[in-house]
Amino acid sequence: MRAEQLAGVLATGAGGLESFGGFVSLKDKRHGSAPPKRILIVDDNKDARESLATLFREHGYLALTAHDGYSAIERATEFRPHAVLLDIVMPGISGFRVAEMLRKQTAFANALLITVTGLGQDVDGWLSKNAGCDYHFEKPLEFDTLEALLETRL
Repeated sequence: MRAEQLAGVLATGAGGLESFGGFVSLKDKRHGSAPPKRILIVDDNKDARESLATLFREHGYLALTAHDGYSAIERATEFRPHAVLLDIVMPGISGFRVAEMLRKQTAFANALLITVTGLGQDVDGWLSKNAGCDYHFEKPLEFDTLEALLETRL
């Protein structure tokens, strides 16, 4: 699916369901009649990315996942997320490089890029900012903290 087709793909179904390419999210009352915000979760740890995607879907977001940097670029280009949550250390290319590549595309100039990583070094926050990320968090991260940030920024 091409990015320009996204507008035609996102449609409201019966019972308040929102869908994108087979991914379904229950619409949350906080979002009202507005389409849900799109979140891309990128992590090579399947349990981590799927757990986070499930939480976002349960809270009314349209969540899509990617397992490495290359698939993140491809999915982001098709999905056009409002926010991208990036693990840093992944197979292929790092989350830092994904952020740099996304920021070079005008379509992602206003997207919220967030690194969520198990790395605890002071330099990681600086590297995230230098790569174009808006925020840097260390794992484990409370979902409520992340959701509160997204609610205020999206």
